[in-house]
Amino acid sequence: MTTNTPTPEERITELETVVMHLQRQVELLNEVVIDHRAALDVLKQQADRLEHQLEQTEESPEQRDPLDEVPPHY
Repeated sequence: MTTNTPTPEERITELETVVMHLQRQVELLNEVVIDHRAALDVLKQQADRLEHQLEQTEESPEQRDPLDEVPPHY
């Protein structure tokens, strides 16, 4: 009765194959992380700009003259 035990060379070849696949997956995940970081940077800039606009709006409220406004029944 023979068993199908892989030889050391076959085991090493299989391990090398697995390592190559894992390295490729790490590279792909790294690209995703880099892309997400860039997107986060853009969103942070937009949020900062909107926050600055909101602060300016709060500091100088719009001046309205009630005499210039049309009553709602017109």
